[in-house]
Amino acid sequence: MGTRLWLEEAVKERFPQLRYVRVRTSGRHRAVIYAWDGDLRLTDKDAAALRRYAIGGFSHYICFSVEPYDRVPAEGGTNPDVPEPLKAAALRPELNQDDIFAMLGSLFPGIGVAFNRYDEITGTVYIHVYGHGVITPDDKRKLERYAEELIPVGSTAKLIFFE
Repeated sequence: MGTRLWLEEAVKERFPQLRYVRVRTSGRHRAVIYAWDGDLRLTDKDAAALRRYAIGGFSHYICFSVEPYDRVPAEGGTNPDVPEPLKAAALRPELNQDDIFAMLGSLFPGIGVAFNRYDEITGTVYIHVYGHGVITPDDKRKLERYAEELIPVGSTAKLIFFE
């Protein structure tokens, strides 16, 4: 599996000259790697090398494209605040389904999280969220954002809340 955080770290490790790196899911089984070097540019050479690396080094079921960092969508320009345990889990290359749902459940006492299904055509992971009471709108937003941080790039999460 390759989470956003894991892929960003892998790119930075492989290409230390790239100072700014963001990876975003851009559609079903698609992702964009945004990057700049220390001079705030993405050379053709770096873009080509990064494209080759993504094709050979990451998931084969994801179509990667490479863009300059200034094309990161406005909502994706900054790293969202995520709790340290979630960040540590997302950086693990061996993160699996059980780990994902255990992590989400551990961050929200009184809320249960369970896998429902995966739609291979759309790349959507359906997740059931059970509250022992009312789940606040803020907790719902956090759960959605945290789920996106833990599922593989190229997929999206759809949370279904049961209160």
